[in-house]
Amino acid sequence: MKLFAFALICTISYMSCFSQDSTKSRSLYIATNFSMVPVIKITGTDTGYHNALSISPSLNFRSKNGWGIRYSPSIITSGTNPGIYMHTISAGYRNKGNKSMDLSFTYSHFFISKNADIPYTPIHNELYLSLGYTKKWLQPLFSSSIGFGRSLEASSSIPYDISLSGGVSHEFGWEDKGLFSYIGFSPSLLLNAGTNEYFSFLCASRYLSHTTKFDSYVLKGTKEKSSIASPSPKLDFRNIELDLETTVRARSFSITPSGAIFFPVSGLYRSIDGFWQISLKYDFKHA
Repeated sequence: MKLFAFALICTISYMSCFSQDSTKSRSLYIATNFSMVPVIKITGTDTGYHNALSISPSLNFRSKNGWGIRYSPSIITSGTNPGIYMHTISAGYRNKGNKSMDLSFTYSHFFISKNADIPYTPIHNELYLSLGYTKKWLQPLFSSSIGFGRSLEASSSIPYDISLSGGVSHEFGWEDKGLFSYIGFSPSLLLNAGTNEYFSFLCASRYLSHTTKFDSYVLKGTKEKSSIASPSPKLDFRNIELDLETTVRARSFSITPSGAIFFPVSGLYRSIDGFWQISLKYDFKHA
């Protein structure tokens, strides 16, 4: 819990330092995110996981001063129980492209349904922070997620997870290219660390919820394991991430495919892994 308290204090400190900035533009937009999520696969007497397509539409509003709210249901399209497996409500602040610092911090609550296909997680809340310094050609990046939830036993301590990511990125962009108002791509090189105690949907450790091998990353992969007493989670370097995000915008519409490859540096699972996702967005302010 000392580690959790320290990370929480750091996050609140960052919020206090930067919350006076402003984006100066109101925004209402809808978006849909396509990715993969592991679901249970039973073959005879063996139980494993395979990837299912996850679709997450969202409604987003952001005020002129950068504060915003978001609602998103997440849907799996295959498995024995296709349908909504989670609702996410988020609120926070974002200052992008203003002065020399990109800043975002968000609180999210995950309302996870009782869908037996989805891996168990007690992590139902997230505090997320990301920072980027934009004045350098190679832009330093940092992000962190503090996840916490509710224990199965009233006498147990609060389950929590911490994920940290830091590295460098550079954005290549071109405006007003024929039919497109913007074309850009951003390669990044990141070093990821975390406690990785549970499977979760935390933003700074999203690779855990995009791979069927998640139980090789986490210390407690199932509901049964979570009741076993263990030492406090240890924060370790986990992997090196090579990430590429591309954005193509045509007035109100934009598409953002992204993908990442992970090279493990610690842990039991030592194979190279990866994930992808695609986001579609319609912004009403450009309509």
